[in-house]
Amino acid sequence: MQPLAVRGPDELDNAFAIAASEKMGALLVFSHGFAVMHDRRIIEAAAKQRLPVMLHRHEKAVQTLQAGGRDALRRRGALH
Repeated sequence: MQPLAVRGPDELDNAFAIAASEKMGALLVFSHGFAVMHDRRIIEAAAKQRLPVMLHRHEKAVQTLQAGGRDALRRRGALH
């Protein structure tokens, strides 16, 4: 397990790109204020880099998928 620090939402894309380039197998996002506020961006950044991610709130991922994100996530390899 390796920590991946992000201090603001503008750092998410770069952090996920680093995670992908370092061949991290998956990401575990702990439940806290930042993750709750930016969970949709976290899902999108993970999908963009084709990284599996476990979030604090399963229902938010389901909402994202129901809102039309399923096809985009599947195309990017983030949904199986």
